[in-house]
Amino acid sequence: MFLAGTEPTLPKKTFDDMLNQIEPTIAAVSVLQIAMVCVLLGVSFVCRTEVSGRIKIGKA
Repeated sequence: MFLAGTEPTLPKKTFDDMLNQIEPTIAAVSVLQIAMVCVLLGVSFVCRTEVSGRIKIGKA
């Protein structure tokens, strides 16, 4: 599935680990990534709401 040379690449090692070992590392990393995306989306939403609120107040 993945091209392999003399050393395994990170995607190949991750895929092999998922198939051969039950380890919580991949699940923990994915949870951290999801949490980071949610935080960034929340910050973006708050910043965008504050900027649009200032624009509406300034025009009135």
